[in-house]
Amino acid sequence: MSYDLYLWAEPNPVTAEQAADICNRLANGDKVSTTPSTRHLEFAAELVTHYPRLEDLTDLDDSPWNMSPDATDRRVILCMGLSQAAEAGPLILELADRYDLVCYDPSTRQVHHPAQTTI
Repeated sequence: MSYDLYLWAEPNPVTAEQAADICNRLANGDKVSTTPSTRHLEFAAELVTHYPRLEDLTDLDDSPWNMSPDATDRRVILCMGLSQAAEAGPLILELADRYDLVCYDPSTRQVHHPAQTTI
């Protein structure tokens, strides 16, 4: 089973309903729902120093990913095994805070806002 997370730069706090709408649009290939930022690519570059992309591994069992992180200047999509989410999750949220990105979990409809965001 796959555990997916969607991350994007958002200047204002979003509700779970707003995040679900953005997530659905991103999952369907929308390229204008989020603001362009280098933070997405910087986040992904730092994340793969801890958990390398699948194509960079010889033993895929060493990775939490079901597919390599997918990052553009507008969003990051992460797909990992459910059993690995507990291990990788804290680092993902730490980096999301560092890079000021919203992190949305569509399975639980939880929105993680960057630490400096006030709701």
